[in-house]
This record gives sequence, C-alpha cells and structure tokens, in this order.
Amino acid sequence: NLETLNLESNNLSKIHGELFQNLAQLKIIKLNINRIEYLSPNLFFNCTILEELSIENNRFNLIDDNIDLLFSNLIKLKLLFLSENSIQFLNEKLLKNTKQLRILSLFGNKIINLSSQDLFQSTHLLFSLDIHSNYIRLIKKHQFIYLANLNNLDLSYNQIEFVENEAF
Repeated sequence: NLETLNLESNNLSKIHGELFQNLAQLKIIKLNINRIEYLSPNLFFNCTILEELSIENNRFNLIDDNIDLLFSNLIKLKLLFLSENSIQFLNEKLLKNTKQLRILSLFGNKIINLSSQDLFQSTHLLFSLDIHSNYIRLIKKHQFIYLANLNNLDLSYNQIEFVENEAF
C-alpha cells in the first residue's frame, strides 16, 4: 500500500525497469539528487495512479528508441519535475498520455529545441511550464498552441534568437 517513495539524495546511478513493478499504489516518486544516467522505458509502466514524479538533479538524457513509453501509462500524472539533468532533446511523443499534467519543470537541462508543437498536444491542462536555463534558440510558430490553460511560461536564460509569429 506504499503511496510515497522518496529516494532523494542517494547515490543511485541505475534503476532497473522492474523496480516499481509491484508498487502500483504509488502516487509520489522522488528520485532527486542522485546519479541516475539511464531511465528504462518501462520503468513506470505499472504506476498508473502516479500523480507526482520528481527526478531532478541527475544525469539522464531521455535518448532511447522507446523513450516515448516512459510516461505512457502515467495517465493521472499532475506534476513532472525533470530539471537539472542532461536532457538535450524531447521526443514529440514523450508526453502523449499525460493529459492530467499541470506542472512541467525542465529548467537547467541542455535542451536545444522543443521539437514540434505536438510535444504539448496532450497537455491541455498544463498550468506551469518552466524551461529556463537551457540552450533554446528558436520558438516556432504554434509551439504552445495546445496550452490554453498555461498561466506561467518561463523561457528565461536560454539563447533565444528568434520567436516566430503566433508562437504563443
């Protein structure tokens, strides 16, 4: 019946894909301040009622052929914190089933671009998006078109050179 698992400030470098397999009642997982370099695409597969996931201040980069599966079963996820990692690219299908997502934090990574507007296609309820302190150079037209409920967007401390018309 475990609902909250906090493994913050440890020395975890690898988490096996089966770690949360028998923890289907988890609502909160905190893995901040570790040395995690890799997230298995099926890591959170059985965490269907998870509401908060925090994996900040680690070393992973979300580059994997099946990375779009990582959050695919997190249909109740409301808070997702992925800041201060080594993320360079965001797969446009990464958030496809996170329809309840309210807060997304991606600051302090190495993100160069936000792929297409399809990245946020399923996140209509997103209220706060923090992408400050990355390496974003261009904000494309309709980049945030699906985010009708967005109240806070932080793009500060990037390398933005151009914002296309109708980006917001």
